[in-house]
Amino acid sequence: MTWVLDLLDLQRELPTADWRARLEDALERDTAAWIDAVGSPDGLSVDHAWILLSWVELTASQIPSTSRQSTLESAGFAMSLLENGPLDRRDRAVVGALLRRASDLAGLDFVAGIGAGCQRAGSLGAQCLIWLRRVSSVTPSTHTETGSGQTFAFQRRQTDFDVEDLERWLDNDGPD
Repeated sequence: MTWVLDLLDLQRELPTADWRARLEDALERDTAAWIDAVGSPDGLSVDHAWILLSWVELTASQIPSTSRQSTLESAGFAMSLLENGPLDRRDRAVVGALLRRASDLAGLDFVAGIGAGCQRAGSLGAQCLIWLRRVSSVTPSTHTETGSGQTFAFQRRQTDFDVEDLERWLDNDGPD
């Protein structure tokens, strides 16, 4: 495993703000190391892919308060790294919509910012940009917007969905 993937594992050890900043710095400075890690025979594990996507989701909440184009670019690069990974595009599209909404709130050009990040990832980025540029600009129904300025954040809505209840229902061929 490469050192950039080790950074993903620090999510559990560092305070969230420190981890987010370290990962952003590595995504900005060490493009080749990330591309090598994703392109290695092992690629991104499912766990690492979810952690990277969670970083993008967390970062989307930072964009409206900081208005940093470089943060949007790093998020675009991170989304590109997930392009051939194990995560469903629908999950990535939800987070992509958060990025678009965040860039709108910050007054940033979404396509330019994401495009610059995707370009750094080469062919992965080109594939990612095709669908990412078309994500909705509306906050997905899975999230709400809370706070303003420095306290702004996207928050996941709590679901009433019970996976175990569904599995019981399916095991019994439907409701009683």
